[in-house]
Amino acid sequence: MNIGQNTLNWLRTELFQVEEAWSEETPRGFRWWPHRQAQTLEVIGREAGPDGAPAALVLVRTELLRDLDLGEEVLAVLQAVTLRTAGMAAPVYDPARRTLDLCTLVRVNTDNNGWMRRLIGLAAMLQIRDA
Repeated sequence: MNIGQNTLNWLRTELFQVEEAWSEETPRGFRWWPHRQAQTLEVIGREAGPDGAPAALVLVRTELLRDLDLGEEVLAVLQAVTLRTAGMAAPVYDPARRTLDLCTLVRVNTDNNGWMRRLIGLAAMLQIRDA
């Protein structure tokens, strides 16, 4: 198991203690329903960190709204507000899925895994609260 999958496993079993009845596997991680909106946690890629060490890109995405068709003007306002107010997550519009999600992306490697998994866990908790 690689560092990204180890991080997802820790989030799923140790931090959130996700029950099978409230979750499903995805090709790159898992999706679960902590409340009304689904939250997806996945390893979406791998890249070298600043020191060249291999790292995994871990994404946490929580549904906000579905069936949206946002125009350029609305997207510009959303971007302007996001740039001023973003904390540990930002709203991301996906025109292909027609959704607006809260998203957090981190780079996890062996050097930062101990604290980064806790940080991404906190971001995931805040997404649940904010959604």
